[in-house]
Parts: sequence; structure tokens; C-alpha cells
Amino acid sequence: MNEVASRYGSALFSIAVDRKQVTELQLEVKELRKILLENRDFIILLGNDFVN
Repeated sequence: MNEVASRYGSALFSIAVDRKQVTELQLEVKELRKILLENRDFIILLGNDFVN
């Protein structure tokens, strides 16, 4: 995992802890993972240099 993703994830988790929303965040992340796994073309699009 790259350093930026790690920092972003840690910050997002800290906010969820502060707001007592860890369960909600976990459910949202699971749903996002499911969506991304079902739409591999979207992942390819996000990795495209034209989009970046």
C-alpha cells in the first residue's frame, strides 16, 4: 500500500472513531469494495493516465 493511501485510510478511520461511526464506515467500505470488484473496467479507467 502506498504512503498516501495509508495516511488517507488512517485519517478516515480516526474521524470515524471520533464520530462513533466505525460500523457505518466499515459497511460503506465493504459496499465500495463489492462495487469495484464487480466493475473492473472502472478500476482500469481510474488508473488511466488520461484520467489522472
